[in-house]
Amino acid sequence: WHLIIGHACRRQFRADDDRLPDLAGIVRFNTGFGKYSIAGVARQLRVDSASAPASQDQKFGSALGVNGVVPFLRSDDLRFSAYYGNGIGRYSIGFFTDALLDANGHILLPKQWLATAAYRHFWSQDLRSTLALSELGSSNPEGTAGSVNRNAQSAHLNIIWSPVAKTNFGLEYIHARREVQNGESGTLNRLQAAAQYFF
Repeated sequence: WHLIIGHACRRQFRADDDRLPDLAGIVRFNTGFGKYSIAGVARQLRVDSASAPASQDQKFGSALGVNGVVPFLRSDDLRFSAYYGNGIGRYSIGFFTDALLDANGHILLPKQWLATAAYRHFWSQDLRSTLALSELGSSNPEGTAGSVNRNAQSAHLNIIWSPVAKTNFGLEYIHARREVQNGESGTLNRLQAAAQYFF
């Protein structure tokens, strides 16, 4: 068991007036068929503001997820994770807003989800590749500001060479797409290279 405690029109906001710490936990299972875990978070979302948008309200949000690493062949593995709930917010590395405010200043917590899957293949002892896919989305209510994120998808394909111990050289292609609430969308295509040495 692991327990982590930390204080951590419709308008979006980041919860910054919470009075209770976030409560997060994870249970891990190591089996002969891979490593798996179940994780969850429960948190208070509170706003107390006299300035626009003037509001005083609070709600409690939560999220639940599963993660896993499944071995294949001699060295390959499949890694996955999926989370769902109305309290993901800041745990999405900034993609999701913590909450929304309706016209009456009441907090709304949209349902949010995210999922990733990655397959790592070893071509040889010192050469490997990973194909990773991800998607995340939010069921924002009608009237949400048009610039609020609604969904995104990405795909990563790389090759990494480790010619000597503690050294990696990599090349990766990334394709991603993002859509906001008003339906506008954009795409990203990137080719990047990296060199790494572990001291």
